Amino acid sequence: MRPLHLENCLIPDQQLVRFSVNNVKVEALYFQSGFLTIQEEVYKEDDIYYRLDYPNLEVKKSFHNGLMEYITQDYQINDDYQSELTGYLANNNFKQFYDHLRIALEGKPYQWNLRSGDKSFFDYEYCYSFFLYASLYSKSLDIRVEQSSKAGRCDLVVLYAEQVFIFELKMAKNKDECEKMLDQAIDQIKTRGYGEPYKNRSQPVHLIALVFGKEEKNIIDGRHEMLT
Repeated sequence: MRPLHLENCLIPDQQLVRFSVNNVKVEALYFQSGFLTIQEEVYKEDDIYYRLDYPNLEVKKSFHNGLMEYITQDYQINDDYQSELTGYLANNNFKQFYDHLRIALEGKPYQWNLRSGDKSFFDYEYCYSFFLYASLYSKSLDIRVEQSSKAGRCDLVVLYAEQVFIFELKMAKNKDECEKMLDQAIDQIKTRGYGEPYKNRSQPVHLIALVFGKEEKNIIDGRHEMLT
């Protein structure tokens, strides 16, 4: 269970009420602590499920801020940085968007690069996904994580400024693999139909590939195409 999977999650009733210190579901833990509340009771054959979500925007923001502070050792997302980043997105200034992410990651605290065994925080794609989510997160954006299509799940979908932005992130060993990974990301968005659910919105649908490097510990490059 990743942090971003907690939103609008579905859990069997027995897993929600069963509580053992040695064997506890993350969803149940956050339900017991009040970060998640029951939004809906769902019946599937003879089983009962509960759909959980944050009770309000304040609790959701508090949880994300606390998690980000813990992961990043007190590093904070600046409001001006966030406003500029979303502005580049709204105005389709994608090169500036990539550069703005790069500058922010260049200024990350040294603790982010500390290694546990043979892995560091930024050896994992989902860490960049969370950083992107936290960088964009505000009440004016509709951000959807790992949205399902008929053939898979995309990393991030952002609905903003009457436009749709579909993100697919990839990890490369270094910049030499960048073009290949950009090709893969764009191809994956197209072939798996990530944009299909948004075709009827009569809004521009942007396909955005972002490639991050294990050596660089940063974004290497991005690519943008329009859904046709």
